[in-house]
Amino acid sequence: VFVTDNDRQQVLALLPRIPETSLAQVIRTFDVKIDDPQITQNLAQKATELFREDPKLGLRFAMQYNLGKDIDMPILVAALIQNQETSVLQKLFRKPTDVEPVLQYLERECEILVERRETKGGKHTHMINFIKKINKTQIGGGLTKRHVENGEFKNMFLLMDMAMLNFMFFSRMKQTGDIANWNELLVLFGKAHELFQYDIFERTKQHFPSKQWFRTQFGAKSYFNTLCGGGSPYLAPEEPYNLAKDRKAVPEAFLTLSQVGTMPLQLYMVSTQEELDACLTTLTADSTFVGMDFEWRPRLFTIDTDRCALWQLATDDLCFFIDMVKLPTTAIQQFAAKLLSAPNVTLIGYGLSGDSAMLKTATGDASINLSNVHDVQTMGKQLVEFSPEYDLKGGLSGACKFWFGNALDKRNQMSDWERRPLRKSQEEYAALDAKCLLPMYRKVKAKITELQLTKNTGKISVTSDVKTGQNKSSNPNGEKNNSQSKSKRPRKRQPKKKALETCKVQPGTKR
Repeated sequence: VFVTDNDRQQVLALLPRIPETSLAQVIRTFDVKIDDPQITQNLAQKATELFREDPKLGLRFAMQYNLGKDIDMPILVAALIQNQETSVLQKLFRKPTDVEPVLQYLERECEILVERRETKGGKHTHMINFIKKINKTQIGGGLTKRHVENGEFKNMFLLMDMAMLNFMFFSRMKQTGDIANWNELLVLFGKAHELFQYDIFERTKQHFPSKQWFRTQFGAKSYFNTLCGGGSPYLAPEEPYNLAKDRKAVPEAFLTLSQVGTMPLQLYMVSTQEELDACLTTLTADSTFVGMDFEWRPRLFTIDTDRCALWQLATDDLCFFIDMVKLPTTAIQQFAAKLLSAPNVTLIGYGLSGDSAMLKTATGDASINLSNVHDVQTMGKQLVEFSPEYDLKGGLSGACKFWFGNALDKRNQMSDWERRPLRKSQEEYAALDAKCLLPMYRKVKAKITELQLTKNTGKISVTSDVKTGQNKSSNPNGEKNNSQSKSKRPRKRQPKKKALETCKVQPGTKR
């Protein structure tokens, strides 16, 4: 069949009679833009029928005739997802406008989910399977951060990422039931909280046999009910909660600021250039030991970026919170360069690989490094040669458990560190992360010296070079140790640090 602009009425009459096997040939041949609403409606109906038979061909037909507004595109998207047509789906996401049909379908799925809950009250395993298929097809590449910031495609954003949610986040929720996290999730998921609710139910059923945790543990019941729109049909009715089934019966005591130094500890938020200058002046005024740590918002979703939100710098009686969100990059870069090169400041960190990457991103300077920072984790590894008990697990929290008897309270680790102002619990958590490094550094260094002296029967005094993870030896008279390799030149002895004096902060900087 050969057609031209003058054959529209004939085309309209012929379309219902064209067998589906020949429709592809018609698509290639009929290269004419159709403006007639009646013809468009018929083409849309034909394409919709074709979607059910062959999603690829249906999509091709719909795009050929620009039928996006007239055709039942959600049906097409459903067919593509169910058949896991990855290549076709990726084509849908090349333009932001192409995502709109998928959004329509996902909104419809949300409505179906609510409707089935009200009518059947049943379990929606089809939704979990659907989420898994979305994950396998990897259709999230077309979404950009701009879409989400503009409030578009929220439901699709939820569904695509729900299957990829880091279970670590839910394990943090298991430990804490953090109210701020609940509120953040409510805002993030918006109207699609029904899907989030069901996903929580599935995870809870799998990992917590009592199925009661999210309603009863840590006062999260009211927030979960709010999340579920007044009550969840998935969770069992109220019943006595068996805490021992889901976690230890005796809550663990956590480390506090009073256990790692003098109190009260003065906290300062540094968010202006003047406050940053005052902070640098205070830290570099005298010989000072400074514990440092970084905090950033957890990267839970595909659109999230790794960006440092807070830089904590703690002395024995002060703790500065460098606001990496509000301060300009150039100011942070200059501050970091001066602090890291200050000769009278001894910086102490723990596990510096991730911190180094965050600082480079925050300053925009790839040449900045933390080679001058004393890594307590690296120091601790020197103790393993003396006893396996020093082979610590669990990161900084595990180290605190070993050296101080209590682990860190990690309830705020996965909270939003870019939100201002910080909650009091966030401030205490951030300050403790940096402050605990000071006594830990002293304990580890003293233990290294003690074990080395014992090993050498008191004849040789060994000081740990914590920056390089090596040891240097000398006898009490200052003579060179004969056992030292001649090919290695002895390092210069570090100048003795003066006693830490009380730091003074310029007026107006205290919160």
